[in-house]
Amino acid sequence: MDPWVVGSDPSERFPLWTRANVGEVFPDPVQPLTFTLMMREGVEGAFRDAFVDMGAFTHDEFAEGTMEALGVFGSYCYLNASLLRIFGERAPGLSAQDMDDLFFGAQPGIPPYEEQPGDVNSERTAAIGEVFQWVMTTETLEAPRAGEELVNGIRDERPDHSSMTNEELWSYSKDLLLTHFRGLFKEHIFVTFLSTVPVGALGQICEAIG
Repeated sequence: MDPWVVGSDPSERFPLWTRANVGEVFPDPVQPLTFTLMMREGVEGAFRDAFVDMGAFTHDEFAEGTMEALGVFGSYCYLNASLLRIFGERAPGLSAQDMDDLFFGAQPGIPPYEEQPGDVNSERTAAIGEVFQWVMTTETLEAPRAGEELVNGIRDERPDHSSMTNEELWSYSKDLLLTHFRGLFKEHIFVTFLSTVPVGALGQICEAIG
């Protein structure tokens, strides 16, 4: 694959990548500014934080100084399918195949899952189970509400953009992005992943009772 002006290295621990799902968000080549400003810290960090909050991984399972949740190869963004499979293997009631079915569907050429040392982790399974129990019993989500209040506050306090120079606009926008994007995007990933838990449980119950 020919190099692009920006990009990441493949992960040795998590080697399988996919364009499934992420191809809808990043259908075109990743712009250099997007990569350098957002992806290494903001997007990658948000994915790692979300996986940790879900109980699936600990931060020390990820390599420092590299991208392992998302990657950019030949200008295009890829999602790490190995992480999704390990999540499935560690999550109570799920499997790597379940995650493959969710993200790949019935596509030919998908390499079969092969368990690697460290994939199975009883502590992480217990932690995910606690999060799943919370998902099935909670009645409110405080983080999205807090995020809404944060964004409303930023909007209410924004300066007069028409009076700012290009340099001031860039500095203001970059500061907002670097300060808030990772946390807000982490909550998006967290809620998106876990919103499938009740739906999946209901589907299994309905299938069991016919």
